[in-house]
Amino acid sequence: MKCLAIGGVPATGKTTLVKKIINILEPKHELSFGLLKGQIVGDIAILGVYKDSEVFAGTDKLSMAVQSHFDKYKDKNHKHLLFEGDRLFTKNNLESLVKTHETKIIILEADKETLTKRHIDRNDNQNEKFIKGRQTKINNIKNSELLKEYIEFYNLGSMEESYLLAKECCSFLLPVLTK
Repeated sequence: MKCLAIGGVPATGKTTLVKKIINILEPKHELSFGLLKGQIVGDIAILGVYKDSEVFAGTDKLSMAVQSHFDKYKDKNHKHLLFEGDRLFTKNNLESLVKTHETKIIILEADKETLTKRHIDRNDNQNEKFIKGRQTKINNIKNSELLKEYIEFYNLGSMEESYLLAKECCSFLLPVLTK
């Protein structure tokens, strides 16, 4: 089974990237497994809730208590996994997944000026303490000896770059699709 996990500090483009992947894959079925929600396309489970008009989407829309439901779902090992965001993009989850899934971890990055502009553009109210907490979380993942060989870093400066990475992500997942 494959797993594509996407992380990064707020405003690096995680949700935008997954929305582009969803547009390419065109899932037709909803996933509901206890508190775990998402969409299904072939043998791929796209975890999280995505609506076109929402800035904050993905696993951020799932319950804080989703972890045990995710654990049960992934342990069934019958779907390939795609997710982004704080709820599931944790060091413990990723270290567990690399042992059971062919895993690709994408960490999105951006310079401070770009992040500041994106926070303003999306009119969010994420305070400095929250953002620093997310940076610490990402740094802990980056520094995991177990995870280093699975991590790829990207800086998405344009919608075109997001689309190209989305296509690359789909090529990682598409060979496993069954129609």
